[in-house]
Amino acid sequence: MSGELFEQYIHDMKIVQHFAMLSRQAIMDEIVKGMKLHVEEQFTTIHNCIDTDAMILRKGAVSAKAGEQLLTPINIREFASGKR
Repeated sequence: MSGELFEQYIHDMKIVQHFAMLSRQAIMDEIVKGMKLHVEEQFTTIHNCIDTDAMILRKGAVSAKAGEQLLTPINIREFASGKR
């Protein structure tokens, strides 16, 4: 995939990722509020790794760069632990 179609695809993927991030944030806000918790640190992990500079697109995967914080999705955790 290249050219205009590629640009449209990346654009759409970024919109979907942003929506997913907002959805996760809304869910977490409700949990924190309902349980009367105090958040000390917060970050998000995108589970569709897009790096257009390196031409990498991994759906359902996280970035693999050294030193990054990430939340491991349950479907990845299973394989990372060696349990199948």
